[in-house]
Amino acid sequence: MKTTKHTPQPWRENSQGDSEYIFSEVYGAIAIIPHGGVHRDEHKANAKLIASAPDLLVALQLIVCGCEDENGFTSLAEIQAIAENAIKRAIE
Repeated sequence: MKTTKHTPQPWRENSQGDSEYIFSEVYGAIAIIPHGGVHRDEHKANAKLIASAPDLLVALQLIVCGCEDENGFTSLAEIQAIAENAIKRAIE
């Protein structure tokens, strides 16, 4: 798989005041989504989707790259679990 240039995972989301924050536990802030109290649920869902982007990318890369990651062969069941976890993070 190609090496990416974005902030390494994991990314997390957190609500504070009138904003949603997407951050890396190691590197700090990635994005801030201010909502001013309007459409808070939608902004929170957007933050979760953004925070799950690295996990979704990994799942797609494994599918496209013939099921092989940096550690070698990855089974279809493992790829499915990675994808399911990424989707769960994005929509729950």
